[in-house]
Amino acid sequence: MSTFRTALASAVAGAALLATSALPTHSAEMKAVLTLDAANAMVQGCLTLASENGWAMHVTVLDDGANLKAYARMDNSMLLAQDISMGKARTSAMFPGPTSMLGQMAFGEGAANPFAFIPGVIFFAGGLPIMSGGAHVGGIGVSGAQADEDEQCAQAGIDAAAAAGLL
Repeated sequence: MSTFRTALASAVAGAALLATSALPTHSAEMKAVLTLDAANAMVQGCLTLASENGWAMHVTVLDDGANLKAYARMDNSMLLAQDISMGKARTSAMFPGPTSMLGQMAFGEGAANPFAFIPGVIFFAGGLPIMSGGAHVGGIGVSGAQADEDEQCAQAGIDAAAAAGLL
């Protein structure tokens, strides 16, 4: 019995030694993330442009996992626009391109191609990917005005965060 315990202790010690020797000797690279400060700056940048133009918007900012980071609903905005802004942000959080580009890909030849039938994907303007240091870190979706105005507002949000040094 003592031989068995000695062998077991040696095996456990050997396994622990192997496990520690397999650890990397250098630090892992840090993944770029969308910070709350950047998300809030995007919302504020968009709200500023919307207020200047009389647009009543919903603004949604999601991280690259499509998790909510920031959201605002302006007074007197359409209630349906909430779901649209969330869908635009979700689409842009999953795809590193504008939602308007997806619409061109799905419907550009006049007839819908199979890409047009992906559930939950929004194909009209107002959703933009959020990039930081060349990495795709999330998506912003804006709804409440004309589609091109929604996209202008989303871009104003990204520009505000970038100008603050947050992206």
